[in-house]
Amino acid sequence: MIEWLSQLTTSPYLILLLINLFLLILGIPLETAPALVIVTPVLAPIAASLGIDPVHIGVVICLNLVLGLITPPVGAVLFAVCGITTLSMDRLAKAIWKPFIVALIVLALVTYLPWLSTFLPKKFM
Repeated sequence: MIEWLSQLTTSPYLILLLINLFLLILGIPLETAPALVIVTPVLAPIAASLGIDPVHIGVVICLNLVLGLITPPVGAVLFAVCGITTLSMDRLAKAIWKPFIVALIVLALVTYLPWLSTFLPKKFM
């Protein structure tokens, strides 16, 4: 996979964009814990080969997979919220879009400004 991605592009920013898209799509049907076990051993070496900090890629992976859980209309968390609050899925799916777009902006900031996720670990370790 590392070879295939390196043939595709050598830009870490484009690779991070591809990883974000892949993980958002993967996070929709899969729960976070199994998805972490599946993708981390594959994506960590790819990130290391591009010089991406391991803490940074870990935060990006976790944030992507969690966002997948609230992606309408299939997100598993949406069904749990509907069950707890007795809201209809239609109403909740309409209401979730504004916070979801804000979360995507935060994901983009964390992805392309690595110091946001690595500042505290570097300061205290």
